[in-house]
Amino acid sequence: MNFQYLTDRLVLRIEQEQAADKVLAFYKKNKPYFDAFELTRPDHFYTKAFHQATLKVEYQELLRKHIIRFYVYEKEAYLHDASTAPIIGSVSISNIRMGGFKSGMLGYKFDHDYWGMGYAKEALDQLISIAFYDLSLHRLEAYIMPNNVRSIHLIKTLSFSYEGCDRKSIEVNHRFEDHERYARIKNELL
Repeated sequence: MNFQYLTDRLVLRIEQEQAADKVLAFYKKNKPYFDAFELTRPDHFYTKAFHQATLKVEYQELLRKHIIRFYVYEKEAYLHDASTAPIIGSVSISNIRMGGFKSGMLGYKFDHDYWGMGYAKEALDQLISIAFYDLSLHRLEAYIMPNNVRSIHLIKTLSFSYEGCDRKSIEVNHRFEDHERYARIKNELL
């Protein structure tokens, strides 16, 4: 697995602590759009120190193949000047389990200014390929709140199948909420 991938329009990149300012800016800008669907956040989530620590831990967990998070940039802006190119999204696989499971949980979020442009699908297509072929995973799951219609539409275009509803399974804004479970199996399309 590489630490950076290029698609037609995007750069997917593993970031480390020095990118904390960019990560923080991405979350602050999109707070009103993410909050309705995100896990309950600690009080210090919107600080540089929090994101420095998170990036450090995520990098250590990447080396152990427990989690992979790529930050997404527009390719043209990134290749023009990587230092000023803003993060426009994040795609990840967490809870990676090997052995008899060979599975992981898909996660993604994109800057609201880039919704409807096909960037999330393009980034996730690349991440799914990495999961199945570079990491040799067999199954990917995505948990989505039933009212997150845009995300459900996206996941279905990526050939994920609905498997059921996990009732009150994930804490969002200090309340446990229902989440629909979608899954895709390697080499199995709808």
